[in-house]
Amino acid sequence: MLTAQSFLAGLGRLERLFCLSALAVLALVLFVDVMLRTFLGNGLAWAHQTGVYANIVVSMIGIGLASAHGSHLRPRFADHWLPAGWEPLMLRLQPLVTALLFLFFFVLSLQLVLETYALAELSTVLQTPVWPVQSLLPLAFGLACIRYFLFALFPELQPANSEVG
Repeated sequence: MLTAQSFLAGLGRLERLFCLSALAVLALVLFVDVMLRTFLGNGLAWAHQTGVYANIVVSMIGIGLASAHGSHLRPRFADHWLPAGWEPLMLRLQPLVTALLFLFFFVLSLQLVLETYALAELSTVLQTPVWPVQSLLPLAFGLACIRYFLFALFPELQPANSEVG
């Protein structure tokens, strides 16, 4: 369990670093674009596409950050449908089902990235390959899958806000 805990802590640090870096790029690029448009009448042609890519990074990495802190959206209306005696089982079953769902999304998104790579699709504005940005999809879903499998194996690693009951 200590190895899993260390892995999750390191993963959380990396996710925060990438998320904050992408958010900084997003803010900086859009700020410079607006300032250039305001004062010179012409902005950066690539700013919006770069902003969209940075926003994709923030959104996809945010999945892991939300999961790590138990702040993801989840319906709570059914929390008390099952008897309280089932809570230990649910502490393992809920993250296991979530991990399997993320595994499904990982496989689908990996197929998307492989097809995009095979077709050599390019961004129309930046004229760069699309697959590197799309690869954030399987990365985010795969890491979330691992995180939830670890939560299923070691329920004590689950964030306090996400507990069943």
